[in-house]
Amino acid sequence: MISKTKSRYLILVAIIILIMSLLPLMTSCTPEGRELAIAFLEEWAAEKKIDPGTPEGLWNIGKRTLGGSTGDEDADAAIDARKVILNLVEADKLMDEGRESGDIEKMNQAIAMRPDDWTYRVSKSNLSLKQGDIDEWSEEGLKGWEIVEKENNEKTTVKYCTQNIDELEQVREDLDWKGYASNRHQYVIYNSLTTDYDVRYQWTGSEADKIKRDSYRKVADGLLGKL
Repeated sequence: MISKTKSRYLILVAIIILIMSLLPLMTSCTPEGRELAIAFLEEWAAEKKIDPGTPEGLWNIGKRTLGGSTGDEDADAAIDARKVILNLVEADKLMDEGRESGDIEKMNQAIAMRPDDWTYRVSKSNLSLKQGDIDEWSEEGLKGWEIVEKENNEKTTVKYCTQNIDELEQVREDLDWKGYASNRHQYVIYNSLTTDYDVRYQWTGSEADKIKRDSYRKVADGLLGKL
């Protein structure tokens, strides 16, 4: 029986060797295919002396984790990939917890681990806006948009707008009921939604987005006169 920790580690190692014939096995849904893949990975890890089930393997993993080398380029690459993936998993966990609990500090920790992930910055920006921190909303939102702009493609832009819309709609619904901190606070939320619906409409031509854009623009224009 393979332990969960060892199995997880061996699966992560597969990323380095997916270019080999192992790929069809790893994507197979059959238990037999999965077990065969795990057996292959165990053999590979043992050959490279990074089997976490042996003292030598643990030593080499620890040495590479601390910045040294195992003496084998493939093994080093596998361990490095594992670190990247575990970093992503931990960052995602922190961000999910921050989104769920409204904890800005957990979001900050996630962003520190993955500063170029625009989805993290969008969520922090929108949570900041919900909490009434317009300056932080503006600063974090701009950083997220700059990352998206560098990618310069329709798919990413639409995803960016969609995440903004989904999160801000929840904020709007919540604050429409609980109340806004100020007229400016309400204006910023409605104006931001207007912009995101408009940008997405320009890319998708969605009539529903056009209707939402026009509806929120009227509200935003009305609030602007009260500022």
